Amino acid sequence: MSVHWSLDSQVGSVISHSLVGSSDDYKQWYCDELPKTFHPRQWNPDELAELANISGAKYVVFTTQHHNGFCMWDTETTGFDITTTPFISRIL
Repeated sequence: MSVHWSLDSQVGSVISHSLVGSSDDYKQWYCDELPKTFHPRQWNPDELAELANISGAKYVVFTTQHHNGFCMWDTETTGFDITTTPFISRIL
């Protein structure tokens, strides 16, 4: 089972595809403003694990860095990561 979502899932966008050919204003919004509102209140890893079990999944792969560059962990290589979002306070 693949789990693949990122900060742009909150606006119903396909991950980073909206960046192709976009304006500088849009890129600035995407990279600087969108992380400020990323707080997936319905994220429940226990529920996801139960769903994987019920569905017969043999393993789960969680995408931790997307091709848009956003990382789902704290990294020193970029500031475009989960630590710049309100969600981080929920998991720390």
